[in-house]
Amino acid sequence: METKDFNKIVNDRKIRISKILQAKATEYAKGGDRLSNFKEAALFMQCTPEKALLGFVTKHMIALRDFTNDLENGHCQSEEMWDEKLGDIINYMILLEALLAERFEGIRERGLVQDNRPMSERAAEALAEMRNGV
Repeated sequence: METKDFNKIVNDRKIRISKILQAKATEYAKGGDRLSNFKEAALFMQCTPEKALLGFVTKHMIALRDFTNDLENGHCQSEEMWDEKLGDIINYMILLEALLAERFEGIRERGLVQDNRPMSERAAEALAEMRNGV
C-alpha cells in the first residue's frame, strides 16, 4: 500500500473516531463524566473501571476473531461490519487512555509513588510477606 493510501485510511479513521465519540458523549456521560459508564460497571462488577472497559471491548475482539476466522474459510464480512468493530475497539482504547490519565492524575495529586515493577515480582513479594506474617 502506498503512503498516500495509508494516510487516507488514517485520516478517515480519525474523522470517524471524532464523530462517534462526540455523538456518544451525550448518551454515556452522566453528570458531565464521559467515563461514568465504566465506573458504574466497575461498581457493579466489583472491579476497576479499566477492567470493566476490557470486558466491554472483549465482545468486539471476539467478533474480530470470528471475522478473521471467516476469512480463512473464504467468507468476508461487509466493510461496514469491519469498520464498526475496528472503530469500536479504537474508541474503547481511547476511553481506556482517558481512564488511565484520570487514574495517574489522581496518583500524582495524592503524592503517591507508582510501583512499576512487573506484576510477577510484586506478587512474589506479597506471597513472601504473607508467609513471613508481615
